Amino acid sequence: MLRENIRKLLAKYGQTQSDLAQILGITYQSISIKLNGKSSFTLNEIIRIVQVYGLSAEEVYDIFIKDSI
Repeated sequence: MLRENIRKLLAKYGQTQSDLAQILGITYQSISIKLNGKSSFTLNEIIRIVQVYGLSAEEVYDIFIKDSI
């Protein structure tokens, strides 16, 4: 599930949802809404996450796509 995948990613880097919100230039509330499945990450937000955390294509698939198909 996306929420758990993002939490694992943040834990790996010692960061919080607030840190991710700041990285993406959005509010903590927006991150919460996205992680609760009420809104989706935009392509630009996903690209930014990939850039900041240096994710591979496999990691992107596992985090953002795998559970949604």
